[in-house]
Amino acid sequence: MPVPDPFASRAVLVGVDGYSHRDLAPLPAAAAGAHRLAELLRDPSVWGLPAAHVTVLGADASMARVLGAVRDAALEATDTLFVYFAGHGLRDRDEKLYLALAEADADHPQIGTVPYRALRDVVRQAGYRARHRVTVLDCCYSGLAGAMSAAGVPTRTDLAHALDEPAHPGGNRSAPGLPMGAHAVQDPNGDAGRDAHGAAGEGDGDGDGDDYGDCVLTSAPPTRRSFVPRGARFPEFTGLLITLLEHGVADAGAELSLEDAWRRILRRMRERGSPEPQQFAQNSVAARIHLRNRAAATGRATAPTGPAAAAGTRSAAGMRSAAITPAVPATSTAAFARARHPGDAPPGRGFENGPLAVIDADAEDGRVRAHCAAGAVLDCPARTLDSLLEWALTRARLGAPRLHRNGKEADPLLVLTAGAAVRFGLPSRPEGLSPSGVPRLPDDHEVLKQLRQADWQPTEHGFGPWARLYRPVRDGRRRCVQLCLLPWGALDPHHWGPTAQLPPAEVARLLGAYAERIITPHGSAAATGLSLMTALRPPTRAVRNEWTGSWVSAPNPGALTGAVDCAPCEAPDGHPMLAGLYPPSYRRTPDQVLREEAHRWSRPLTGAERLKAYVVGIRVTMPLAAAASRLRVGLDAPVHVERPVFDPSLPGSWLVDLSPVTLDQRLPSPFTPDGRPPAGAAWYTTPTLAYAVELGFPVQPVEAYVRTAGGAYLDPWYKRIRDGYLATMADLGVGAGLGGRELLDALAVHRQGDPGLVGVLDAIAATAEGGVAKLGEGPPEAGRGPRGPWSAPQRATWRPDIRAAVAASARVNTHRKMVRLAQETGLFPVAVSADRVVYASDGPSPLDLLPHTADGKPLPGTFRLGVSPGMATHAGTRTVAWAERMREEHGPDVNIADHIGGGPPTADSDADSEADGF
Repeated sequence: MPVPDPFASRAVLVGVDGYSHRDLAPLPAAAAGAHRLAELLRDPSVWGLPAAHVTVLGADASMARVLGAVRDAALEATDTLFVYFAGHGLRDRDEKLYLALAEADADHPQIGTVPYRALRDVVRQAGYRARHRVTVLDCCYSGLAGAMSAAGVPTRTDLAHALDEPAHPGGNRSAPGLPMGAHAVQDPNGDAGRDAHGAAGEGDGDGDGDDYGDCVLTSAPPTRRSFVPRGARFPEFTGLLITLLEHGVADAGAELSLEDAWRRILRRMRERGSPEPQQFAQNSVAARIHLRNRAAATGRATAPTGPAAAAGTRSAAGMRSAAITPAVPATSTAAFARARHPGDAPPGRGFENGPLAVIDADAEDGRVRAHCAAGAVLDCPARTLDSLLEWALTRARLGAPRLHRNGKEADPLLVLTAGAAVRFGLPSRPEGLSPSGVPRLPDDHEVLKQLRQADWQPTEHGFGPWARLYRPVRDGRRRCVQLCLLPWGALDPHHWGPTAQLPPAEVARLLGAYAERIITPHGSAAATGLSLMTALRPPTRAVRNEWTGSWVSAPNPGALTGAVDCAPCEAPDGHPMLAGLYPPSYRRTPDQVLREEAHRWSRPLTGAERLKAYVVGIRVTMPLAAAASRLRVGLDAPVHVERPVFDPSLPGSWLVDLSPVTLDQRLPSPFTPDGRPPAGAAWYTTPTLAYAVELGFPVQPVEAYVRTAGGAYLDPWYKRIRDGYLATMADLGVGAGLGGRELLDALAVHRQGDPGLVGVLDAIAATAEGGVAKLGEGPPEAGRGPRGPWSAPQRATWRPDIRAAVAASARVNTHRKMVRLAQETGLFPVAVSADRVVYASDGPSPLDLLPHTADGKPLPGTFRLGVSPGMATHAGTRTVAWAERMREEHGPDVNIADHIGGGPPTADSDADSEADGF
């Protein structure tokens, strides 16, 4: 039976490693298991799920976030939906199961948990199109899920009738199979025909003909706890599952069914005397779901080693009181390479060598070697650039799978070192190649002539540091190769650090990590960030013409499907639609142009603030990425409306007079980038006006440009950026579960670790910021008119309204936290600059500044320390005397938030103020 289609499947894994309640011990093994299981599900030798189809959540996840992630995955899955939870399990007096999150109350399981019933209902209702829905629970009392999985929510047939869709898209058979909780399984000890509770069943249902259904696997019976073996990295049940997937089963064929894996785990846990895992399934779903058997691929099963395979002695109190030492993140080159899976290739399309290769030429023996992201080093026989491109397409097995089922596979990326550039006839340095300052190979260069003779062409952007070369489509397939020229400055050191100067194998490792976690790079961070949006939300999809039966291209719902005109107020200076409307050098006023930017604001310290010892800076992590999460943006062209009623659910630009609004002068105005109160009518995006309404102010627009079609277009982009950033932070020793002093200590040294990984981290952050900026890029020499062709408005992704909405949402998010902090503590910011906020404080640490509840938790609604987008880190600390001196020396307009960096103050902080000032 074939492995479920990875491009039509989704997985959500939750591993909670930290708990605030005294009776719920930390479970680092739970988070480690979730992450390792996710890696295996992404591995083509096991399943091959694209990375974008796998969501991993940890201790910072709330119930809303967990259920939202499951809902989103379920709505997209049409083959298999896989949901996994590891952590503490709680039960109430009615024997209902609750999955404990970080804020769970062990004495009141309804608080801080995900009720299993809620999870079950979301899986069923949102995942009605999925052929198979699998839930795996590794927690105490998880067997309670069986009794709670009876009917009670709309069935697939009910939903199909409501949506006027076929109940069983795969066929018209309607045998119901066995109900949840009564699936008969083959006992490993030979007791056939009995279910997991020992009750008589009716058979395995293999002949019922209906391959749709649910399957729930649990680590323990309803009344038993689950355990973590002493010294093991993973919980017992999860560890055995991971061992099976990692090493496979000898003589079991090319594939392993979920049923077979469960039976083997059950047998093993019985041998140990452990609580017996349970299975509840409809229509023999566990027997129908297959994953690839690694032992079949290698010809033998590798003996499992290490903590995951240790039988060990179980912790006496189970997963509710396990005390396991957390695993140390592996950051060595070898370990990091093993952790990556760049070959998420679809069936029949192998990318064994990863998404890219660094091409280097040996000056002594003349050999050309390709250092691949997957770790291989290949001898390259090419002697000319056109033969190198041919080799990349036909023999190198380079590339990456599409990030969305309607998208395109990534083209092979060849990264040329200086030696390789010279070897293939290219200049080793870019000086003098272009009068514009951007390196470009002249059209009459000999290499370009050879390429044209071989039917290769560069794109309209020419042959620069990032050159895309293509041949005409053949047999309906694109033939394109991306080049990256390191000696031409392709990797901006501001974003990539020293990556370009590292050995070829290291460059391949780091670019491969970025490609696996974000996307194969193919230009600047901004251009790559924009392309990531399209890769995750392709503009078109294939649909069948109901008249002809042929497949045709059609718009993809929820995507930006074509270029649209912006509203006049949204047009940047120099846009053709503004030609003739304003005199030269005219600066449009707020009632003529939409200006939504980050805050840049400061004020003098009050008398009370001057008596404090320090000014402490807080940095918000990737505020633009955080603002993009679940942000509803317009997808169509704007519609002009006179005297509209403001609707916070309607994306658009609104002309409103907010000058009557008065706020505490110790806070910046949330409505303007400079923080000054508005002076009259001005254009604002929906997020800004929605915040005005939230603050209790009336909003009466004079006119508006609104988009009637909208959606969370950037949400998958945000998730991809977030997950890649957190994974890289974890490799640098800063886990998402760290908090308080432990987090600050880790952040203080994380940039002293692997410099290449630090470059990857910075590149991911630049991808987020640059991608948003690219949505609204202005014309060359922006100002009084375009000079030369300006093609950006012809892109579907040129959307200055979306860029403005993201910027406004980021500014509002930060202001909301500043207001909450002022309300609870009486502390007001003294300076704000984009992602940095500065406060006067009695102590030098953010821990001295940020408030906590009586039980030591961060105060809700204020800045919270963490590395996830939108959370806060330490931006730096200086003395109040330094802040006052900055204003004296550089004038009242100096913004100390721009210069707060430098870490904790020394004994004589004033003495080194110049080093961190201008």
